[in-house]
Amino acid sequence: MQIDIDPLLNLPHVRVREFTFTDKEVSVVVARETKSEKCPLCQQPCSTIRSYTSRKVRDLDLLGRKTFLTVECRQFECSTCHRYFIEDVGFVEGNRGLTKRYEEYIYKMSTDCSIQQVSLKQDVCWATVNRIHEQYGQR
Repeated sequence: MQIDIDPLLNLPHVRVREFTFTDKEVSVVVARETKSEKCPLCQQPCSTIRSYTSRKVRDLDLLGRKTFLTVECRQFECSTCHRYFIEDVGFVEGNRGLTKRYEEYIYKMSTDCSIQQVSLKQDVCWATVNRIHEQYGQR
C-alpha cells in the first residue's frame, strides 16, 4: 500500500520523494516541483539547471518522532544576467537548519518554558533556542 504524505507535510510546491522512519526519527526527502525560478538579481524566470545539492533541516515532529527533511535544491543559471543561484525553498530561512514553522513552534514554547527546558525537550542547542527566542520576540 502506497501512502501519500504530501498533505501531511503541508509544504507548498513540494513533493515527497522518499519517506523512512525508525523508532526515534522520521526522514523525508523532498524536492520542489516548480519548473523554473525567478533570478534574484534580474527577476527573469530561469529554467536552466546547473547542478543539484541537498540540505538537511529539522521540521515539526511527525508520528511522535524527530523529523528531518532532506531538501533537494537546484542551482539555476540565469540566461539574462548569467548569475548562478540556488532556489529558495520558501520554508527555510537562509541557510538555517530548522524550518520556519519549527522555529515558530520553538518560539511559542519558549514563551511558556525556559530556554533551557525547550532546548532539552526538543533536543535543540541552547544557543539556537535563545537566538530564535530573541529574534521572534523582536518581531
